[in-house]
Amino acid sequence: MFYCDACGKRAGWPLDSLRRSHGPCECCGEVASCNDVPSHSLSVARTAEPLTIVAYQLINEDLTNLGGPMGTEYTTERWRRNYKTLPEARAAAERDYGEPIEWKGYSSGDLGHVMYTIQPVRV
Repeated sequence: MFYCDACGKRAGWPLDSLRRSHGPCECCGEVASCNDVPSHSLSVARTAEPLTIVAYQLINEDLTNLGGPMGTEYTTERWRRNYKTLPEARAAAERDYGEPIEWKGYSSGDLGHVMYTIQPVRV
């Protein structure tokens, strides 16, 4: 389980574990330094309440620096935008790209020079 300190505190899960990573929290979606704790070590009695998706964050990622020698490749996040519904987020990505996109779940996949990802925001 990958959760931020705020969600861990709310759920009663252990905080300040030695294993931490920077990325989106599995509970609220906020990008932070999160606790990385195996799910089996979190007791069922201490699990958080069910989460509700309230928004969708569309992420535009630049892929133009892929394809070089090993160790020199990287991607760059161009922007993030919030939308109320999944169809709105997908439509915005297709407007930005200029063509219809064949979605694979919440990801556009590699479109050559760009990739779109939709991150559900839960509370």
